[in-house]
Amino acid sequence: MTAALLTINWLVFIYGVVSSNITETSLGYFINPLVSAGLGVLFLKERLRPLQWLAIGIATFGIVLQVLLFSSIPWLALALAFSFGLYGLFRKNLNLHPIGGLAIETMLVAPFGIAFLLWSWHHGTLAFGEHLRIDLLLMLGGFVTSFPLLCFAAAVTRLPLTSIGMFQYIAPSISLIIAVFYFGEPFQLDRAVTFGCIWIALSIFSVESWQFHKKMQPQSQS
Repeated sequence: MTAALLTINWLVFIYGVVSSNITETSLGYFINPLVSAGLGVLFLKERLRPLQWLAIGIATFGIVLQVLLFSSIPWLALALAFSFGLYGLFRKNLNLHPIGGLAIETMLVAPFGIAFLLWSWHHGTLAFGEHLRIDLLLMLGGFVTSFPLLCFAAAVTRLPLTSIGMFQYIAPSISLIIAVFYFGEPFQLDRAVTFGCIWIALSIFSVESWQFHKKMQPQSQS
């Protein structure tokens, strides 16, 4: 199941990138921390404090508003958020070694990947092996895909799922900047409204979590 969820997440992300929807992929990873927090409450009995509930409510309002006012459902963003959120939930319950777990997931998916490469080679659409620069970039892409997953798998067994979620909005911030300022993707009103609600929610969630942990430190030390 974790291998399947990881594959879905990765394929949706790649589709979003190659179809010039990097902005929506960044929205998905902005939503993901709040999805992780919600899953932690539903399945792991983690408790949210009032301001954290407010943050999740504001984020949900932003998505619902986009659907109602602009008649557009951010399918890519929701698919990314929920696939990776569920992946984190299952990995936390499995409590596997980070490298061992990722190795198992990779071995399960590898036969399907190899089959697709052979199919692409047979139909003359295989990109790998044609140009050295592209080959090196593809191999480097494997590293930059697996290394964050190893770090995530190591963290997910040590930290509450609600806390892990808050670290995950650094990457989509970078993606959004690249999408708008480097690739020139449009940032229209519907996205501005949804992103605004997500950013407000994340700000509330982050500040509240920081203040709570700061308040708890003296108690733990005593």
